[in-house]
Amino acid sequence: MRLGRASAYGMIAMMDIAKATPHASSAQKNGKSHPHRNGAGNAHGNGHGGHGAATLSANANMVQSRAKQIAEDTGIPVEYLRKVLQRLTRSRLVQSERGRGGGFRLGKTPSKITLLEIVEAIEGPVDEMAFVGDGLLRGRLREETVGLRRWRRHVSQGLRDLLSDTTLADLME
Repeated sequence: MRLGRASAYGMIAMMDIAKATPHASSAQKNGKSHPHRNGAGNAHGNGHGGHGAATLSANANMVQSRAKQIAEDTGIPVEYLRKVLQRLTRSRLVQSERGRGGGFRLGKTPSKITLLEIVEAIEGPVDEMAFVGDGLLRGRLREETVGLRRWRRHVSQGLRDLLSDTTLADLME
C-alpha cells in the first residue's frame, strides 16, 4: 500500500460523481443544498470545469457518469482514471454499465463510503508494510529494530483509524 496519486484520483473522481447529483452529496444528510457547479470551476474553485453529464449514486435510475466526462471535469488523465475506476468497480464502491447510456455510479451513498475503503480498493491494504519496508526489519537488525517496528504498527493503525473515520461525504463538506 502506498498513499499516492491513484488514491487521490479515486477520491476526486468519486466526489465529482457524487456532486453532480445534489441528493447524493453530504448536503442531503444535513439539510443544506449545494449549488450546481458551472463552467467556472468545481465547488473548490480549482478550475477543472463544470459537473459531469450525470452522477453516480446509489439510485439505479440515475443517469450515469462516463469516464471521459469525469476526466474533463477533474483534470485526471482519462486512461489513468479508467484504471482507477476499474479498481473501484471491482470493490463495488462504484458500479459500471457498458454500452450506450452506460457509465459509472456510486455503489452506495457518499456518507457510507469511507476513505479506507477507497484507498484499499485502489492501493491495497493499509498495513505496516506501507511504512518502512519489511525487508529492512527482518535481517540481522531484527533486535535493533523493535522500536521502529512498534512505531510502524502505531502509525499504520492511526492511519487506518483516520481513514475509516472519514467518509466521502466528509470530504465534500
